[in-house]
Amino acid sequence: MPPERSVSRYRALWARWLVGVTLGAALVAAYPLSHVPPLLRNSALVGWLISLAVCASSGFLAFWSLDHSSRTFMLVTFGGMVVRMAVVGVAVVLAILVGRVHVTAFVIGLLGAYTVYHALEVLMLNLHRSAASRQATTGPPGGSA
Repeated sequence: MPPERSVSRYRALWARWLVGVTLGAALVAAYPLSHVPPLLRNSALVGWLISLAVCASSGFLAFWSLDHSSRTFMLVTFGGMVVRMAVVGVAVVLAILVGRVHVTAFVIGLLGAYTVYHALEVLMLNLHRSAASRQATTGPPGGSA
């Protein structure tokens, strides 16, 4: 399997899992959140949405960079961390100062979603790396080495 096809396969798998985890978390949290005051519910939702946006964009960029050189991957990875921290920092300040969110509920929603989404991204990148290293040691399927 050509490397670009493998990357697109894992990118699609990651995207399906991202949607599935998001829908699953929404279904699991719907009932408990329906019984809390609107300020707490909305604060947790704002934190979760910030994490979803940041993690979806960083995951897409991580998988996009796999089709490119190692230098590009490292630049996207480490530069992405800096940009991600800046975006999350600005979003947190704006949410707390302008949005007047409940800080505890906001942080729980933000960090909970951030942890789950990035764990998923790391898992999918490791699956891709494992498959790529297995293919490198065994050679191309159906071909003679």
